[in-house]
Amino acid sequence: IEAYYNREREDEGWETPWEFASWMYLDTQQEVYDHLIYMIDRGVDPGFAVKSIRGANSEMWRPYRSELLTAGVLTQ
Repeated sequence: IEAYYNREREDEGWETPWEFASWMYLDTQQEVYDHLIYMIDRGVDPGFAVKSIRGANSEMWRPYRSELLTAGVLTQ
């Protein structure tokens, strides 16, 4: 993250690391929102959509086919 900040700060106009952190927080929130809206607009269950963006665990989440069907990710 520090390397990204140092490389992009001039072009982005970040005068301090705090300005960068603020931008990064807002940008991340927008990406999460866009992801959730994308899924929900396509009929995916909101609870499933939220579950899909949980924090990183030691294992990748692999929902069962029945969960995907119930949530509307897959259809018959």
